[in-house]
Amino acid sequence: MLGNQSQKIEIKILVIAPSIPKPDCNSGDRRFFALLELLAKHCSVDLWLASAPSSSPENVRYVEDVSRLQVKVLSDIAVINTVFSQAYYDAIFFEFYIIAEAFIDLCRLYQPHAKVIIDSVDVSFAREQIEAKLGLIESEQAEKTKQRELKIYKKSDVVIAVSHQDRRILYAENKNFKIIVIPNIIKLKQQSINPSSKEVIFIGGYNWSPNVDGIQWFVKEIWSLIIDMVPDAVLSIIGSNPTEEVLKLGEVSGVDVIGFVPDTNPYLKRAAVSIAPLRYGGGMKGKVNEAMSIGLPVVTTNVGAQGLNAISGKHLLIADEPKDFAEAVIGLLKNPDYRTEIGLAGQQLTADLCSPEVVEKVIVELIDSQIPPKKSLLPLFTRVRRTLTLFLFEKLGFIYLWNFGKRVNRKVMSLVAR
Repeated sequence: MLGNQSQKIEIKILVIAPSIPKPDCNSGDRRFFALLELLAKHCSVDLWLASAPSSSPENVRYVEDVSRLQVKVLSDIAVINTVFSQAYYDAIFFEFYIIAEAFIDLCRLYQPHAKVIIDSVDVSFAREQIEAKLGLIESEQAEKTKQRELKIYKKSDVVIAVSHQDRRILYAENKNFKIIVIPNIIKLKQQSINPSSKEVIFIGGYNWSPNVDGIQWFVKEIWSLIIDMVPDAVLSIIGSNPTEEVLKLGEVSGVDVIGFVPDTNPYLKRAAVSIAPLRYGGGMKGKVNEAMSIGLPVVTTNVGAQGLNAISGKHLLIADEPKDFAEAVIGLLKNPDYRTEIGLAGQQLTADLCSPEVVEKVIVELIDSQIPPKKSLLPLFTRVRRTLTLFLFEKLGFIYLWNFGKRVNRKVMSLVAR
């Protein structure tokens, strides 16, 4: 029903996000970019960025990429006043609960008719609870995050979870939440198995602490066990913003820290095994989906396999202890036929869960069931009242909003890399 142009014009959505998505930098941004692409097929979409991108050629390229999706990019903080006072949106879509926390009350005040949708990306408090158990943060921090996150979700009409596991976590806290599952969105690629390869690959953005923790754990606790059995094995560590701790791993024999690459496909195609040795984290892991989409076998932990409904030994291999993890990698390195078998099964699972065609049906259902057709333009009196109110807000609150927005963006940027 939503495929025709007239319906697309009728439904108008404002997406509020921390920054322009950079899909070649991390899986969180790849999912967000693909989500914008699917939304723009069925709705008129405006994207307002809480943190305006710089005018560097790199950022201009990312803005142009989003604009080519027929998404209007608004990046000036002053523009939000005009947006709220003059435009009529059927729905307002927040990327991350922290962004909703900053702007949801303004949206409810000036766009009271609009449905509010919050994309959780991952359930932050669930991730922090595991961090606390590992002694990486204080348990009080996880509890504070839980209260903040649940409070914001209660103000929404719909919460998007990235996996059924995340949905169960949220339902356990509040059965009144309306939760829709929209997973990672992955386009399948032809399987390319290199039977002679002994390369193990890890891909991740290192702004995300679980990736830093996970690859350090793997190199320090597991890698030597693999080298003992497969002396010619090599480990390639790929991804944006490698920290000092990650760079130091390159001093270990057989380990190569490559860092950011604009296209991971050539590295995935030459590898024998992809690893996701995550000890904590939330949501569905893009690095796992990305490898599975190309038919590359994956060894991960139970945390890394969250949200996939995968069977260990069929779709991928799951191991939480160093010895078991090493044995799983060794078994794949020594048996190309086994690699092919696991890779093909994982690829089919990814197609069933994460293909654009599958996810598009979910988005269409979300639009049809949750976003009512536009009734009419706001009355002139209402628009005038909003304009005056927002004028006062601009004079009294602009400096506060600007500084608060920068603080929010710094926090969000620590969450987006996967």
